[in-house]
Amino acid sequence: MDVVRKQIQVRGIVQGVGFRPFVYRLAQRFHLHGHVRNTGDGVLMEVEGAAQPVEEFLARMACERPPLAQVSETVVTELKATGETGFSVHATREEQPQFTLVSPDLATCSDCLREFTDSRDGRFAYPFINCTNCGPRYSIIRDLPYDRPATSMAVFRMCPRCQAEYEDPGSRRFHAEPNACAACGPSLTLEAPGGIRLTKNRRCARGGAASVVWRTNPGDQGTRWISTGMRCRERRCRTAAAPAQTATG
Repeated sequence: MDVVRKQIQVRGIVQGVGFRPFVYRLAQRFHLHGHVRNTGDGVLMEVEGAAQPVEEFLARMACERPPLAQVSETVVTELKATGETGFSVHATREEQPQFTLVSPDLATCSDCLREFTDSRDGRFAYPFINCTNCGPRYSIIRDLPYDRPATSMAVFRMCPRCQAEYEDPGSRRFHAEPNACAACGPSLTLEAPGGIRLTKNRRCARGGAASVVWRTNPGDQGTRWISTGMRCRERRCRTAAAPAQTATG
């Protein structure tokens, strides 16, 4: 059996759109070895295995890529087989910044909306719900490549539950850089003109380190704000949902 190894550099909008998790699952499907990582130039991967599965991998990568990905260029280079076993998502290396396209912020997907409205779900009514298919991208990036330490989410340490999702190839939050929940992510406070606090999505004491404040515009007459509050996901926690509140500016 001929074993081949190929390096594939993919450029375009390929960071923040679930491309690395897609590559990981595709490599698992064809029993290939290697790794994938973000670079300052897009996404770089190396795959090793029998010649036919590698060619099938390349073909599927082109036609089954994530719907939000926009590939502008793919460069394939032949390498010498190394005998590497397994396939992994590698951390980004320190390297000379180059150029890569950045995904815009993405509207909440149907899966996250279902969780958001399910009172039994751990992210019920959590205003910053997201996954690899939706959520903030451009608005949180501070530097490239797109990894959590290079975003405004770097200050929020994921709780064990979120970390487990982040590391689970079967989760749609696998390597979702903004991943968070009410126990570890940003919170939301609603204030009326003059700094009057109307409500806040409440959390247990293990909550994140910062709050995001939204204010009405004092000059915008008739502005109407409605908040539904937040319920802690821990059953033993007595933090109740804040009642719905309305303010008119």
